[in-house]
Amino acid sequence: MRKRTVAKIQKKCLHRFRKPLLYPFELWGQKHCKIRRFFAFRHRRIVNGVDKLQHLCNTSRMKATASRKPKQSESWPRKVTVGRESVTVYRRKTPLGNFSFMVANYADGKRRFDSYTTEADALDAAGRLARQLSARDVIGASMTKEQSVEYSAAAQSLQPLGITLSAAVAAIVEIVKLTGDLSGAMAAARFFKAKHKTVTAKRVADVVAELLALKKSRGASVRYLTDLKFRLEKFADQFPCNVGSVTTPDVQAWLDGLKLSSQS
Repeated sequence: MRKRTVAKIQKKCLHRFRKPLLYPFELWGQKHCKIRRFFAFRHRRIVNGVDKLQHLCNTSRMKATASRKPKQSESWPRKVTVGRESVTVYRRKTPLGNFSFMVANYADGKRRFDSYTTEADALDAAGRLARQLSARDVIGASMTKEQSVEYSAAAQSLQPLGITLSAAVAAIVEIVKLTGDLSGAMAAARFFKAKHKTVTAKRVADVVAELLALKKSRGASVRYLTDLKFRLEKFADQFPCNVGSVTTPDVQAWLDGLKLSSQS
């Protein structure tokens, strides 16, 4: 009786468990090993599939979208830091649509911009400047008393001229490079002063009046003074400006405009 009951249960219920998840194996007893093995096999496959799915979920991730924020390496302005000194590099768009790069230079105490056409040149110059400023800080921290006194004296000597010590040193270095030594620099300065004397600004009319007065004081004749005044006053009327502004082409153009004979 019991065997028939188990057979009926198997016949009626087996088709319902083609794809089971978990089944109570105790329902069929110890004699139905094939059914139990079948269900156990199905159970292991499902468990293995769940484990693989869980592993896939743990190891895979969603595709990340690109950030809208610019990368640090692409952000402007950039800073090049050496020690405690930082040099800033700016990028500007030119009217032609290209980019130019400017390095903020504080080496002389005041900011100036050094322009470069390429990013690599600008960053290289900023690195050199930062190393120079950092080395200068190290030297300043290690100055002796005598060196400090010398620096103060040089700065006080340049103060009435409105020139900083760094600007003066930079100018001296360039001059010595051109002349060879300090004596050559002094000789070049004296030659420049001799060739470029200080000129007092005067108008052409004032110079004409002074010339006529000088000629009269030296005993020039009345006829000569009258002729000279007639000619020079025309010139003064044509050039109502400072005498230093009158150039040789201007005088030649004025003479050509008079349409005089070759003798005149």
